[in-house]
Amino acid sequence: MGKSNAQRSLLVVATLALSFCDIEEIGDSSRFMEDFHQEHAMPAGGRLSVENVNGSVEVTGWDRDRIEINGAKDAASKEALSRLKVDTHNAAGIFEIRTVRPDGWSSRTHGGVRYRIRVPRKTRLERIHSTNGSLTAVSIDGPVKMRTTNGSIKLDAVNGEAEALSTNGSIHATGVRGRFTATTTNGSVDLTAEDLEPGASNRIKTTNGHVTLALRSVKVNDIDAATTNGAISLRMPANVNARLRASTSSGRISTDYPVEKLIDSHRRHLEASLGTGGPLLDLRTTNGGIRIEKN
Repeated sequence: MGKSNAQRSLLVVATLALSFCDIEEIGDSSRFMEDFHQEHAMPAGGRLSVENVNGSVEVTGWDRDRIEINGAKDAASKEALSRLKVDTHNAAGIFEIRTVRPDGWSSRTHGGVRYRIRVPRKTRLERIHSTNGSLTAVSIDGPVKMRTTNGSIKLDAVNGEAEALSTNGSIHATGVRGRFTATTTNGSVDLTAEDLEPGASNRIKTTNGHVTLALRSVKVNDIDAATTNGAISLRMPANVNARLRASTSSGRISTDYPVEKLIDSHRRHLEASLGTGGPLLDLRTTNGGIRIEKN
């Protein structure tokens, strides 16, 4: 009988615990949300600026001379949601989108905005910024500047100078054509470049994360890639002419390329010419290996 009562007591406790979890889940999901949509004329060659606080921003190029702004706002209360605004302004050739939080905004009423924006392909993304949120740019024929504090950055098919800056988040770029700069503190950097701008220096830096670079061609493009805690991998065409400088404090360096003119070489440092020499490929890490491979 005692054993039966104990079993019933455990069942009651478990049921109450499950009920409490259900209540907590409902409480966590009881946020207020509101979708929004705007569309305006925007000629090709214009500029776009987005200033967000909490939420992601995705910008995609399309073949129309219009800007389409879709998104969603969310907040902890209906009153807070009504006070969270999306402000747009178009003047002097720049279209500005800004998340406006009311005075007295606190953690109890916190919320955010997620943007999905379509613009003419030939648009300069002059400033795409968020404090807490990921950033994405796809199919843009023009310069792209993106900055976030907590969030990843993704670039795809960007034909123009690209600058991606994050503090806590990875950076992933594919199909990039033009000068490229990527900096983060906690996150990896992955770049696949189709055709970097001739004569332009490209800088990739992180502190905690690996660096992976795949170059379809190497022209007169200096590459400066560095990390503190992570490996570096560089893939290039088989026939490449460049100067290579690679160093690590804890790890090994290996390369698929024959070294034509060896300047300095030991287990953790390599400086040499590949082919007839050319742009400088400077690869540095503290804790990690370095691998230079042929495509």
